[in-house]
Amino acid sequence: AQAAMRLAEGRGPGHPPGRAQAPRPPWLLALAALLPTIGGLASPAREARGRLSICQQLQQRGQSGIYGVVERLCALGAQHRRFTLIDAQLGQNATLVSTLWLSLTEGCAEGAGGGAGRKRAVAYVPSKRAAGRIPAQGEHIAENENPLAAPIRPTDVLMVALPAEQRHSALHMSSFVVRRCIVLIGSVGEHSLEARDLGLRLPGLWTVQSGQWPSSIAIICRDPGYSTSRLQQFAFPQRADFRPRIVFLSIIGDGRQFKQHLGRSSIYRQRASSKHRWLLVNGTGRQHLAPYIASLRARVERESSSDLLLFLHPDLYLPDTFEEELLLSVQRLNHIDPNWAVAGFFGVPLDWSPEPSSPWSRPRVVGRGGDHYGRYTMGWSNVTAAQCVDETALLLRTRRGQFGGAGASPGFDAALPSASRIWLGGTGTVLEGLAQGRRSYVLGVDVLHQMKDILDSPSEDRHRSIDERRWQAMHKFSSAGSTIMHATAMSYMSEKYLRSKRVDLKRVFAQNCDFGPTSWRDEMAALEGPVPLDPA
Repeated sequence: AQAAMRLAEGRGPGHPPGRAQAPRPPWLLALAALLPTIGGLASPAREARGRLSICQQLQQRGQSGIYGVVERLCALGAQHRRFTLIDAQLGQNATLVSTLWLSLTEGCAEGAGGGAGRKRAVAYVPSKRAAGRIPAQGEHIAENENPLAAPIRPTDVLMVALPAEQRHSALHMSSFVVRRCIVLIGSVGEHSLEARDLGLRLPGLWTVQSGQWPSSIAIICRDPGYSTSRLQQFAFPQRADFRPRIVFLSIIGDGRQFKQHLGRSSIYRQRASSKHRWLLVNGTGRQHLAPYIASLRARVERESSSDLLLFLHPDLYLPDTFEEELLLSVQRLNHIDPNWAVAGFFGVPLDWSPEPSSPWSRPRVVGRGGDHYGRYTMGWSNVTAAQCVDETALLLRTRRGQFGGAGASPGFDAALPSASRIWLGGTGTVLEGLAQGRRSYVLGVDVLHQMKDILDSPSEDRHRSIDERRWQAMHKFSSAGSTIMHATAMSYMSEKYLRSKRVDLKRVFAQNCDFGPTSWRDEMAALEGPVPLDPA
């Protein structure tokens, strides 16, 4: 504690008292003042004086914490009884995070929010044994769970100590289940959390709490009128008359996969009583997909006055809840971003990139559907901005419907390199939207890709069928023809969007490949090469 005080005052070990070093951050001043109290919590004297929370000890010592940080967190804890901590123990001061977590959770024991027996504190940490971490009494450690890949349980207060990129992802994943406040703790050296901007980007009404908080700490709280009865619903004005007309379009080939999957969907079987239209195409006649699909889309839009056009792979199954979920998601998307470009049901988030040094990783592919790799997940909003959407389903705004005019989705690029069975149109259309200043999105709609026939088979055969389907996918996308086609398409998109600086992204990540201004990489084939592509 004495050493910390010397550092806080600008004096290192052995440094003359009268000569100050460089100024220390405000959190270090607060931490130095609290260290004697924290040490007392773990000392034998604690047992002698009985169970006293850190808040009570501060009151006894006449300390309320520099800048009122601890005092305010004790007061916030006294009003609630459900607390959650997400601490990657990476980039933050571990003792500072522990001190604030102790203040928040132990304040609950004194307040009207709930007694000690009713308190629930859950800590998501990669390790129980991290240096500098002081656990809260009675907390539950979720050590082997990844809060960046799945939403947390509903909570009154959420404390987040993550690097900036992961912080945004965690909040969009779980902010919907936070009933009251979010405490943000920035990384060392991070000057501003931009809490006000972050609060404005989160769904619902959030207010940045005023007060002399250190620059690395911020608190945002919900509007008091927020409805806790619908935590999993995004609060937005719903229109009862929002019933857009949709053209469902699928290239079904010989029809075998269509009969096993898409053709068994109730929305297709009940098409006679629906205002939606279905258009099934037998095949491309061995034409390359990019020019064929661009021409097909243009023809459908000329002949139809529908509002939306949904391209679907024939091996996609749509559950009975599909239409309701889709219309709700589209209405929600219109509320969030009226100028959206294209949407899909699987895709890579816009802010995703590899995180080799992090104990937790964000999921590369998000959605609500499932395939032979498992069930995907995403934030409670069911709407995630994307840098790539999978071509299994592409939802487009038409030129003649209620979204018409300038709101129509970007056109398909007929010149995009493709084959008769390989087309990266999802990535290309997303990038064209970004070049026009428009974002594309993944919608949380439940669908099954290449799984309906497996789930309907005897249970003893399912594991073998899933393994076979995975092997078939790996064999298809690691073949020489697939690798060359992906490399050619990635090089084309790199030159069109990244090298030309039409899109401000350092690198674009799809499901199994990625590219930048100077190189491409095919992960299934474990190959990479330069941009522009050298065919040799």
